Amino acid sequence: RLGSSDKLLFLKKPFTTIAVKQMAQSLVAKWNLGEESRRYTQKLEQEVQERTRQLQRMLDDLHQKNETLLEVQADLRDTEEKFNVLTKSSNDGIVLMDEGGKVSFWNPAARVMFGYASEEAVGKEIHTLIVPEAYREQFKEGLKDFRQTGPEGVIGKTLELYARQKDGTEIPVEISVSALQVKKAWHTATIIRDISERKKMEQDMTVMAHYDMLTGLPNRSLFFDRFTQFLSLAHRHNHVMAVLYLDLDKFKQINDNYGHDVGDTVLQETAKRLGSGLRKSDTVTRLNARGIDFLNLRESDTVARIGGDEFMILLSQIRERSDSILVAKRTIAVLSRPIHIDDEVFTLGVSVGISLFPDHGTTMDALIKNADIAMYRAKALSGNRYEMFDGRKDTAPAKKPKDGTTNQ
Repeated sequence: RLGSSDKLLFLKKPFTTIAVKQMAQSLVAKWNLGEESRRYTQKLEQEVQERTRQLQRMLDDLHQKNETLLEVQADLRDTEEKFNVLTKSSNDGIVLMDEGGKVSFWNPAARVMFGYASEEAVGKEIHTLIVPEAYREQFKEGLKDFRQTGPEGVIGKTLELYARQKDGTEIPVEISVSALQVKKAWHTATIIRDISERKKMEQDMTVMAHYDMLTGLPNRSLFFDRFTQFLSLAHRHNHVMAVLYLDLDKFKQINDNYGHDVGDTVLQETAKRLGSGLRKSDTVTRLNARGIDFLNLRESDTVARIGGDEFMILLSQIRERSDSILVAKRTIAVLSRPIHIDDEVFTLGVSVGISLFPDHGTTMDALIKNADIAMYRAKALSGNRYEMFDGRKDTAPAKKPKDGTTNQ
């Protein structure tokens, strides 16, 4: 393994066995050291290459994770932007609360709905902001159960209740509550909708379904419904009931000569006199007295417009049968007073027929029919008077006298 020049040079020199042996040992040691150094360098290079590959893999993994993180961050930003757009543009109040009931998020619609700015609401307990005083203890108990049991009770349900605004006004709202768990603690997201307009529409629809739109008095449907209820009570407790059937006298002439607008005004004034002076026990209508003498009934009694110029009064319970006659006399007196419309003065009358439970019938149809028959007898006897049903005298009339009206 020596170079040729060294070998030749070595052989030309004088040598001894010991010197050759030492030289050989030195050369072998040097060669072994070189081999060991080469192997070590080779191993070191392999380790460096392996470490480089590991580092590259780590760098690749870190790069991939960084890209994933950037994507997640981008998704989070996108989600946050969508959340902000959704909560800011929503007409419904969106409120987030922790398990202690403290507000952590309050969107613009909640500010408009309740009057509290986000800075005023966040960090405050929700029951001190919008829960009416009467329901606060109940709300606290529900919140306590929520902390202990998690998403049960109202979670996932839609409820209608009342909420309090900043100025103390209570409004009907519809709420929907969902729950989420953050670090083993329950939080709630509540969507709140002001349903004041919807409730008003429902109320208006109820009024339209049960009240006469011209006069504001109960209509046929509501009258018959109440009649059925009170008749059932009368059967059960042996009460005496009275039905008064009213038909205006001279209304047709006024309606024909002065037109439907004047006729409508006359009907409205009639309804006011019949319905607005009701006592505590009367069925209260939505009309004001305005200084006119009114019929004085009880809250359990009902005055209704049946149609045209016909009205009915239901006295749900009377002590004496003569009480129905007193009401009939007051009715005639009230409706006989002049009605002033613009520069005209109109004087009406009213024919009243009376039937009694159980004397003149035990069903609604029989009582109404017999009161109607008695009313026709009163009208036939000059009108502006009352007549009690009498089975010996009364038979169903063939048709209404000419004084009547067909206006609805």
